[in-house]
Amino acid sequence: MKKASGLLSGLMIVGLLAAALFVIYRPDKIKTVSDSNLTEVLVVNSTDSSVVVYLTIGADTNYVTDVNGIFGITGSGLKGFFILDAGDTISYTSPIGKGFSGNVAFNAYANNCGDSTLFPNGINMFEFSLNNNFLKYAQETIDISCVSGVNSKIACTLTDNNWNAGDTTGLLNFENSYLYDNVYRHGVFPYGCDSCTVIVNPGVCPNHKKFSQPQSKSICNIQRSASLSGGQIFIQYQGVLTGEILSNEK
Repeated sequence: MKKASGLLSGLMIVGLLAAALFVIYRPDKIKTVSDSNLTEVLVVNSTDSSVVVYLTIGADTNYVTDVNGIFGITGSGLKGFFILDAGDTISYTSPIGKGFSGNVAFNAYANNCGDSTLFPNGINMFEFSLNNNFLKYAQETIDISCVSGVNSKIACTLTDNNWNAGDTTGLLNFENSYLYDNVYRHGVFPYGCDSCTVIVNPGVCPNHKKFSQPQSKSICNIQRSASLSGGQIFIQYQGVLTGEILSNEK
């Protein structure tokens, strides 16, 4: 009886250890320190209608270079799109050792001129370069570019307060407005202002509207050291913008 009892106890101990090892090493349950230091991007549809979301990424092999699987996109290449239903949110985190760089636009791919009929005020986009800490002196950067116009209201919410724009630190949210209402907005490149504080070469389209006043300070890029990566970035689609609304001079 003692032998049987000892054997049974031994088997129970082995079984418990095996169960413990199974729980510890299940890949879908493990979240390493490296994982927690990756920045997660979430796209949110804050409207009551579905929206087509267009993603464009770059060809730099230090970064993810295929849209397949990003936000559930089934196509491949440097461009892809998906439909985000009303009120829905979808997320993506790039793999360890690969950055995530590109832009997101709504209802059309980002381009210099847009469609003069569908988008008479052009197209804006959310730009990002993230999870690139493996590059020397790298910065994570995000912004809303209205250089080529505005067709959407885009807002951004950040969960970490270590982002800055020029002298302003601790930024947690920013958003764009109408075509001529983006001066003095942190994180936004105004219409035609491809270098934030000056107009250099924004790409002149046929019959383009008068460009906006540039920013007075370099506040267009929201950034932080890539060594501080982590947390979440919520890119919120808040609907179509069709007006121009001239901003009050400040």
